[in-house]
Amino acid sequence: MNAAQNEDEVHMQEILEKVEDGGAIRTLAKQYDRSRSTIRGRRDGATDAHSAQIKAQKLSPLQEQLLADYLLEEEALGRALSLAEIRDVAHEIIDPGGDDNTIGRHWTVTYIAHCDVLIHSIIKHTPWTYPRPLDCGC
Repeated sequence: MNAAQNEDEVHMQEILEKVEDGGAIRTLAKQYDRSRSTIRGRRDGATDAHSAQIKAQKLSPLQEQLLADYLLEEEALGRALSLAEIRDVAHEIIDPGGDDNTIGRHWTVTYIAHCDVLIHSIIKHTPWTYPRPLDCGC
C-alpha cells in the first residue's frame, strides 16, 4: 500500500469512527468527499479496494518485495535485468520450472511503476516500454 492509499485508509477509519459515534453518512461523505455507498459498504464490513485485489495479484506482497530486493541487488552489482528478464524471474517465482508463462508482456512495466523502491532505480529497459527517470543523470 503506497502513501496515498494509506492516507485514504486513515481518512476512511476516521469516517467509520464518526459514523459509529452517530455521525450522518451523508454529511461525512460531503465533508470527506467520499461516496455514501462506499462508506455504507465499509461500515457493513466490506474491505478496501486495495485489500480486495491482493488475491488477484500475480505475486503476493512478500514475493513482490523479494523480487524488488533481488532486482536492486543485481543492479548494484552492475547486472541490471531487462524487462523480459524481470518477467522471467517473476514467472519462476510463480511457477518454478513451469512452461506456461502466466505473466503478460506489460506486467513488468506496471510492477516497476507501482513499486516505490524500483521506480527511482535505473533499470535496463526497452525505450518504448519504460521511460527513463528524469533524474538519471543521462
